[in-house]
This record gives sequence, C-alpha cells and structure tokens, in this order.
Amino acid sequence: MWQTLFVISIFLGCVVSLTKPRVVIVALLDCPIARSYAPLLERLAVEFKGKADFDIKIEDQDVNLAAAKKWMTEFKLSFVPEIDKKHRFAKKMGVTTVPTALVFDSSGKCVYVGRIDNRYADLGIRRQHATQSDLRNKLVEVLNGHKMSLSRTTVVGCSLPLD
Repeated sequence: MWQTLFVISIFLGCVVSLTKPRVVIVALLDCPIARSYAPLLERLAVEFKGKADFDIKIEDQDVNLAAAKKWMTEFKLSFVPEIDKKHRFAKKMGVTTVPTALVFDSSGKCVYVGRIDNRYADLGIRRQHATQSDLRNKLVEVLNGHKMSLSRTTVVGCSLPLD
C-alpha cells in the first residue's frame, strides 16, 4: 500500500530505501503559516541531525528551483527543496493543506501525516506557544523503535491548489 513505499524523488521515479527515518514537509512558498514554521523546522533538523533526514516538498506550479532556493536561504533552512508542480507527492500521500509533516520510519513506512505542532488552533487563531509537538514526538517514537501504524492529525494552514 502507499504508506509502505516512500518515493524520495517522485519526479524522477526513483525509489530510495531509507537507512534512517525521514521527515518530509509539504509547503507552499507563499503560505504565511508554513513560513512561520521555518525556524522550528531548522531547529528540529539540527536536533535530529545524523538520526533523521529532513526534506521539503514545494507544491507550487509557479515556482522554479532558483526561487525555492532563495526562499530556503531567506528562511535559513538547510535542507534541499524539491518542487512538485503537479502535486504528485501531495496527492499520493493525501495532503491537502500545508504545512504538512510526514514521518517515514527507516523501512520507508509512513507513520505520520499531519501538523507540526498545535500552535495554530484554527485559521487566524494562534497560540503564543505550542502545547503539543506532534512532529517531534512522532520522530522520537520512531527513533526509539516503537512499532506504529499510520496516524494523522488535522493541519491548519493553506489549502493546496490540487487539480
């Protein structure tokens, strides 16, 4: 089934076997909520460096690689962006809102699809501080070897313009 197969480079059709867990963030460059998570995502990438890999999928029909790299530099993100103009990855994984975090265990099985944390209770309703760190907690569970089935949380953010 789709959650047991991770396609790291869906654009090239390559399937990569994982040696460690992977976090994939699905984002739009112009989504203010996605932009607000950039510092936290970089902190997590640094915290879990060597233990998990981080990728970002830019789901935008009007963005080129130069614009994506500029955005990554502006928001001080160290991971390499991949652009999916046709939303193949988002559609395959059932992502309709960004920013969405996906966690894959080291076997390539998707074990989490959802929000990064609960900082946003709803559109326009932002907590000063998150009280639940969903992405971090799921990543820790995976790294601790917990056997998991796919879990999902609701994402508050910008809707993807899916065809």
